[in-house]
Amino acid sequence: MTRFIDHYAAILFDICGTLMFGYDRYGPDVDYHHTYAQLGGNDLTPEHLARIINQLFLTIKTAETVPANYDPFPSLHQFALASDHLADLPKSELERLEMVFAIHECGSIPERLVETVRTLHATHPVGIISNIWSLKPVFEQELLRAGLGELLHPRIWSPDCGCIKPAERIFRCALAYFDLPPERILYVGDTFLRDIYGAKRLGLSAAWINPQGLPVPGNYGVQPDLVLEDASQLLNI
Repeated sequence: MTRFIDHYAAILFDICGTLMFGYDRYGPDVDYHHTYAQLGGNDLTPEHLARIINQLFLTIKTAETVPANYDPFPSLHQFALASDHLADLPKSELERLEMVFAIHECGSIPERLVETVRTLHATHPVGIISNIWSLKPVFEQELLRAGLGELLHPRIWSPDCGCIKPAERIFRCALAYFDLPPERILYVGDTFLRDIYGAKRLGLSAAWINPQGLPVPGNYGVQPDLVLEDASQLLNI
């Protein structure tokens, strides 16, 4: 029996919302100060720290919705330097705050998806194209914790490319890794604009992770090749 994935020579995944959950832990009730203290911070009050992190989050979240910002997209450090709340902080404190932000951006990969990637890796090259706002070592550490660090190649993180999906350039970074026609590469992601539209307009095939059962948006002119509730379903279709 031929499976859907058997039509493809390589599989690339988005991270947040596709393989990773519990990410973007920001908001008025989040205890950033516990993370800050664990990193050796003691100069900022919980209220001041929350004001800094939440404002930084809202600034970046707003910036990523503007198409003109897709390529290039500023780094977390550039956003931090432009913030009035951070302009006068010493370098060591700024680096600590960037780490607090990164830890709260990163989530965890559940075991069912760890096993999915391991199973797929037995028959296909498996890699990542992911938008992240902050420090990729934090995300790399989660891949190592999950036992996937040696299995996922390439790992294309948006800060390395200086742009965010759906910019063509970040997908081209991954295409350059393979000697394959784009349609032989399956991209799997949960955000229609950034993942499905971004991949399809470069000729990649695309599977949409859509647990809410949303209708396919009609304003992008592309259709996903497959719609799933969860990436683990790739093994059985």
